[in-house]
Amino acid sequence: MGFLKKVEESIKKTANTIGEEIKTRQEISQTKRQILNRFEMKDLINICKDYGIGGPSPSKKELVTGKDGKLYLTNRKIPARREHYSKKIMTELNLEQIKNFADKHRIDMPDIVKKEKKPIRRIEEIKEQPKEKKIVKTEIKQQSEFDSILENIKNNFVPEACRDEKEFEKQLISYLKGRLSQRVVGEVASRKGKIDIVIDDKYAIELKIANSISNLRNLIGQIHDYLKVYNDLAVIILDVGDLSRSDINDYVDDYQELGTKVIVLAGVLKRRKRRSRQFNRRH
Repeated sequence: MGFLKKVEESIKKTANTIGEEIKTRQEISQTKRQILNRFEMKDLINICKDYGIGGPSPSKKELVTGKDGKLYLTNRKIPARREHYSKKIMTELNLEQIKNFADKHRIDMPDIVKKEKKPIRRIEEIKEQPKEKKIVKTEIKQQSEFDSILENIKNNFVPEACRDEKEFEKQLISYLKGRLSQRVVGEVASRKGKIDIVIDDKYAIELKIANSISNLRNLIGQIHDYLKVYNDLAVIILDVGDLSRSDINDYVDDYQELGTKVIVLAGVLKRRKRRSRQFNRRH
């Protein structure tokens, strides 16, 4: 009986150790991501050069125009974007290396509170994965400016019923102007077309009403073009109930893979009433 109890205690201890290690890795990964969100694209490229890890491989998807004139994703390679650089850096570099680069280049990163924990004993030694010398618990007091704006929209902006994207755009511009100190401009012309909303000449937002599959498919081409002009691009989709959420999420995944942030909001589309024809009967 005593032997079985010892085995049970040993199993519980092992489970707790593994759980602590997983939690620690998640905390470190989250901290890395939050710091890298403060980097400009040039900083992501430079940190790869400084530490000699090389840039990420190009994505295996490219936009092409089909015979029907519509845009489709193919397996041809396109240049790596911000999201790909961040993943590469998080995999290859530890937290201290990322922080040291940020300090050296005076990048305004979140305040970090260091709190050391006792080293975690591994059940198996994994040689392939680099160990963090210190386990750091973070308390993020700031977010990147653009992330903060988008979170505000996601949590507080409630769209009113609208007839089209133009009305949706006016509602969001009015909301942002009332809450931001930054300059908010609608329909900004660029060399790649008109972008719905631009904040402080650096943050771009494209709006789309999810009332048809073709609407969401065409947005892929717009994103591809706008990312050549703005590093920080977000797409806000108004779900008006015309498409299933799974259909919308499929395109959300494609947008994020191209390197843009995505918010889906619930809304109502005003339907235009059809005029009934009156026929005069001759007596």
